Amino acid sequence: MIKSPILIVGINGFLGSALNDYLRVFYPGYVVIGIDKSLKPSRLRFRIDLNDSQKVKKLLREQRPSYIFHLCGDTVSTDFDSLFKAHVSTTNSLLSVLIQLKPYSPRVIIPSSAAEYGSLSKSRAFVESDPARTASSYGISKALQSELAKIYSSAGLDIVIARMFNISGGGVPRSLSIGRFAYELALIKRKRKKPILETRTLRTKRDFLDIKDVCRSMMLLALKGKTGQTYNICSQEPVSMRTILNKMIAIAGLSKIKIIEEKNRNPLDVLCSWGSKKKLESLIGNFKHVSLEESLKDSYYYYLSKLN
Repeated sequence: MIKSPILIVGINGFLGSALNDYLRVFYPGYVVIGIDKSLKPSRLRFRIDLNDSQKVKKLLREQRPSYIFHLCGDTVSTDFDSLFKAHVSTTNSLLSVLIQLKPYSPRVIIPSSAAEYGSLSKSRAFVESDPARTASSYGISKALQSELAKIYSSAGLDIVIARMFNISGGGVPRSLSIGRFAYELALIKRKRKKPILETRTLRTKRDFLDIKDVCRSMMLLALKGKTGQTYNICSQEPVSMRTILNKMIAIAGLSKIKIIEEKNRNPLDVLCSWGSKKKLESLIGNFKHVSLEESLKDSYYYYLSKLN
């Protein structure tokens, strides 16, 4: 039985393409349509700038998806204006169109970020009720995106906020630490780079979850999440970046690598960030199926295979 469509905004990005792959395997009854600024248009793919409200409105009227995953964004830029446009302006454009189309009311999943939390004075897992304390441009732009989503939810839209911690696994972009480690280790393995790896401080601890488990969680939130609520998507297991890098070096089978680590920690870097998964697990049960080791292998071999 073919169900009403699912719309992925940003389907060519890391999150969007991974979710599309996941849905094709585990939810084949849904037709997936996609929006992106850089794709070849086809029957189910649309090249649309989200800020073009008339084109967005026309698409939604014609396709009427039951679920919308708003996954476009920017993890590369440090310029606040660019981040604001990528996260806040696009969200406002999409949600303002949906307000105009009521009573049509699809469920919208907004991707939030652990970067919004910032730091805590005591080491404990972040819970969804913790306020935003971020000082980074990225974290501020994501916090504004979350607040905007809450405003539209209070105005009657069916919105669930998925607050993601750090993501690992196949395809993780090089703009993220694990992706960069994986790529550079693959270059060293293929003898295309000297065995030297420069990195920011490895003292920080982060909470990693595999991309496949992130996609599973997002879809279950679409199906079961409560309107207006925020849910951490995390492993609840803080791991130091030094441990991550050492595991990846071992996976690559490399031994003589010179690691050049920055002496001074960026004052905006959060020393330890990990989340509580209690709220999400109370809703969907155990959602972590991929071990950290398996996920790091997928991260490394993804880039190694690209260098054949």
